[in-house]
Amino acid sequence: MNRTTTTQALKAELAWFTKANYFALVLIFFLAGFFVFEDRGHHRNLYYLLSFLPIAYLVITKRIPGAFNHKLPWVIVACFLGFTAASALWSSVSLADDAYDMIRYFLLVMSFLLLIVTVICDSHWTVERILLYSVLLVAAIAFATLLIHYQNNPFPYSRVPALSRHGEVQTLGANMYGVFATASLVLLLQPSTRRSLAPAYLTALAVSASILLAFLVLAQTRGAILALAVTLTTLLALHRSWKTLVCIALALVLVTVSVELWGSIRGFLERGAGARPAIWADAWRQVLEAPWFGQGRTAEFELDTGSRIYGHPHNVVLYLLLQTGFVGLSLWLICTTYFLLAAYRIGARSRNWLLLSLMVFGLIAMLFTSRDFLRSPNTTWLLYWLPVGLIIGAQINRAMTARANRRVGALQNTGE
Repeated sequence: MNRTTTTQALKAELAWFTKANYFALVLIFFLAGFFVFEDRGHHRNLYYLLSFLPIAYLVITKRIPGAFNHKLPWVIVACFLGFTAASALWSSVSLADDAYDMIRYFLLVMSFLLLIVTVICDSHWTVERILLYSVLLVAAIAFATLLIHYQNNPFPYSRVPALSRHGEVQTLGANMYGVFATASLVLLLQPSTRRSLAPAYLTALAVSASILLAFLVLAQTRGAILALAVTLTTLLALHRSWKTLVCIALALVLVTVSVELWGSIRGFLERGAGARPAIWADAWRQVLEAPWFGQGRTAEFELDTGSRIYGHPHNVVLYLLLQTGFVGLSLWLICTTYFLLAAYRIGARSRNWLLLSLMVFGLIAMLFTSRDFLRSPNTTWLLYWLPVGLIIGAQINRAMTARANRRVGALQNTGE
């Protein structure tokens, strides 16, 4: 092979590695990377290097065509994030220490949404394909981690005493098992997915779903398990799969009875249950001290339950009320309602309820989580901003397709 032929072959290979394909791979490894690096240190720095800086460059040089064609969702998100960032002005913590962080958090969330929109609107990567490869990669990493740590830490992030007696390996929170388990189950239940995927992929997806569900159950976080149950019930009701719902209900009854015979279901339900009402009561008391605008984005909280001090109310609604008051909560509710309705409309049109399922799971899980979805790249980002980004991408992609069809129709009419 001469030099010219080699150069042409290399160019042909590199032609696939376009902007959108690059970001698709970055997004998939970013989602799966939470299992390895969680949301600190290397994972955050890799996001800055591989995603934030390239996105910032493309925005500055105006090389993301069509991303802002549908402006309403961007305006809604920007209003909510902008008010949240501005709330640092009336925070008791020094503004000089946190102004940079507020700007950075705003830009990071927007860049994450832009990354998703770029992948969906500027490539052949569909939402289903992105999540499929993410699920397969996450399940593979999860299973490998289980095998690697089995000798000394039999199960990563498990609260089951028999499995975590040698210590915990906190590689990933239960909510993240839930996000990927939800995605895998929805993909398996979607008729379009079963028709389009090869049998080998369907088998791999089913195995991945089983692994992620096992991790979710053994992590024993009730909020994530409840969120998954509500999501699956909603999904099956939308599909009108009543027989499947009855079968699942019977299976859950059998599992519950079996676990109760082992004497552990009560401990699972009672663990930490007494702390939540006390946390929420003290959080509400502090909300009333600054009800309209909250205590500010950078305020630090001490929620006293009598036996322990907590720094987070373990509820997204109370968290937003504490920081941004009823004004900030109202903006978040407007934002959330808009994207829930958009996800429902997309599902009703295409009979594909993946986006709505992810949104429902994230919202239910956020009612019990102690993580912040408005800071640097973290696992709670994926509870809220992942479905939001996918919904924006689907909206813009549909608008661009409709515009292209109108243009083609106009040209055909002109030709006639």
